[in-house]
Order: sequence, then structure tokens, then C-alpha cells
Amino acid sequence: MLELSDDPFTVRVLVVGPSGSGKTVYLSSLFKRLQVQSSAAIFLECSQAQRVELMGIYRQVRDSGEWPASTRVHNDREYTFDCKTRRNATNHSVLRIKYLDYAGELLTEATQDDAASRAQEELTERLVAADTVLCLLDGQYVRELLRGTDEGLDHFHHEMSMIFGLLQSAEKPVHFVITKWDLIAGYAGTEADSLAAVQEALCGMEEFAHLVGNVAMAGNEYVPAVRLLPVSSVGPDYATLEPDGRMRKHPGALPHPQYVEVPFLAILPDIFSSILGRLDEATRRQLIREIQRCTALTAAERIKWLSGTLSARLSKAISGVLGAVVGGKKLDKVSEAAVEMFASRLTEQGERKMGLREQELGQVDRLTEEAASARRIAMDRMNAELASFVAKMPASVLRDGEAL
Repeated sequence: MLELSDDPFTVRVLVVGPSGSGKTVYLSSLFKRLQVQSSAAIFLECSQAQRVELMGIYRQVRDSGEWPASTRVHNDREYTFDCKTRRNATNHSVLRIKYLDYAGELLTEATQDDAASRAQEELTERLVAADTVLCLLDGQYVRELLRGTDEGLDHFHHEMSMIFGLLQSAEKPVHFVITKWDLIAGYAGTEADSLAAVQEALCGMEEFAHLVGNVAMAGNEYVPAVRLLPVSSVGPDYATLEPDGRMRKHPGALPHPQYVEVPFLAILPDIFSSILGRLDEATRRQLIREIQRCTALTAAERIKWLSGTLSARLSKAISGVLGAVVGGKKLDKVSEAAVEMFASRLTEQGERKMGLREQELGQVDRLTEEAASARRIAMDRMNAELASFVAKMPASVLRDGEAL
């Protein structure tokens, strides 16, 4: 039987993309943007060693010298981020993200090196185990694709073709992340029109269109979300593309990253949509009845549900789909926070309906309920922020996550 755990809800994110696509710069800008909670729903914490590393990379981005070096074949990086939200002067965990950044050469270059070959095999295994995939598209080549140059066409039909082949087996949400969006944002006048032009150009390639369709139809039971998300790690007016293909930083300019948090905001909603898509109608109705019953419980009974006594019934009912989507086929434990947040997502219960009267609770119970409430609020804000972005950039949705 599936057991509940008080461990953080952990999501594994695999990041792939060709060398030079901006994976390292993107991650440093993302952390800089989200290390302190501001308007975003969450903020990120990591180990001191990783914090120093990421801020060092961002400092190199900001300084007038060279750009940070690309991740090399033997230097794939794994980062662990605790995504938190702050409420009532207290930090509450929402989820944990294990972010694995693979060197671009593993995807696009043949090698006879034994260590690199093992790393390539491991990459395939990591794809199977991942919960979400971020595939970075180099904005410089996207710009050339829009212009119809041989350079752009060759990049996507040859170098990116290998990555598309790898993603063929993905049965999970995939976010295609366009880096260096500052080079493309004004291509068609407005940002929305420019992204629509990118979508049209990409989907005009038969291979990409088939990949999106196949990912969306994986398993013939549900369609995981497939998104096209623009990000600029430095923002407009920070650097200029030179004729030789190098980005020249403007003296005295400061970076102003744009949209870098959007791929992270989409992770949790898209995973839960994938779980919902796997539920048959009878199971869905059963779960909704169970969750609605819990909203009518007394304060003490509600706390028991949150702490696992009643959640075990819920977790058993969704163990197959939840395990398949966020834990792998051999999952024997699931995060209590995952069950609680999924329950909230399933019934679309908000803070008003799910809250308890504070005077009914003891100190420990208040903390338990406050943490659960903070997670629900954070998830609602993530959904709202993502919906606002989609309304501004409708071409960002290649396929919605939904049941067939």
C-alpha cells in the first residue's frame, strides 16, 4: 500500500538543449529573480555552495567581460531548489525541484569517450525518470529560422533534430523554452505576434509538429501540456548581436530578466493536469466526494486528514496515477503535501472553503493548517500568474494538458 510521507513534494526537471543555447545563463537569472519573494508566488532556496555558484555566474553575466562558459560534457549539473512561499512572517515549503542540466554536446555530438558514452546512456534514463522536461531553443537560431536563412534551417533540421528524437519518448509535460527572447520580441511588432510567428515557423517543420502531436498523445490516455515559453535572461537593451554571432554587452547597462520564472510556474499546474488526465471519470467522482466530505469535518478531524489518517484513503485511490506521474512506477511513498495540493486542485477549493477557524486549533494544528493553506494560496497564485501570461501570449500553448 502507498504510504504517506512528510518529505517535500519533489519534482524532477530535466533540462536539455544544444551547447550555447543559454542554459547556464538562464538558470543563474532564474535564481537571481526568485531568490527573494516579490511579486512571484514562490521563492527559491538552495545550498550555500550552489547559491555562491549561481550568483557567481550571474555576476559574470552582469559584468562587462566574457559570458559564462557552456556546460561541458563531463560537467552536467544537478541543483536542488526548495520552492517556498511566505505567509504571516513564516516560510512554508511548496515543493522541491531537482533541476538537472545536461551538457549540449551529449545531445548533438558523436563521441568515443567512455565517460561521455555512459553519460549519454544516463541521459536517456533520466528522461524516463523526469517529471517535466525543459527543452531550450537558442533564440539566435530561432531568429534565423524566422528569417529563413540556411543557418537557422540547418540548426533545426540537424542539430535540434537529435534532441527532438530524444524527446519522442517523453510522456510528460514538455516546455520548449526560447532563450534570448530579446532578439525576437520585436520581430512582428508585438511580443504576442512575434511568438505566434515563432510557433508557426516551428510547427511548419514536419518533425517538430509530429513531435508535439506524439508527446501530446503519449499513452493514448491523456495529453500532457506542451508549451512554447519565451525567456530573456538579460532583458532588452543589455546586449547587441554582432555580425559574427557574438553578443556584445552594452557598457554600463544592467540586465533585467524577463519571463524567466514562467517555466517554473508552469511545472506544478502541468503535472497536476497530467494526473487529472490519467483519472477515469469514476475515480475522479470518487475522489471529489472524498475531498468534499473532508471539508465538512470538524477542525480536529480535518487536521487528521491533513496529517495522513484520512489522506491514506485518498492516496491509495490515486496511487497509480500519482506514482506514474511524479514518482516512477515503483513508488511506495508519496508526499503528504502532494496529496493535499492535488486534492485542492481537483476540487478547485480555495482558501475561503478550506480554511479552519483558528480558535478551534491547538498550536501544532494551527501550524499544520497554516502550512497547508500557504501551499494552496501559492498554487492558486501560480495558476493565476500562468493564466495571465497565457492571456498575454496565447501562442505559448502548443497543447493544453487534458484528458482525451
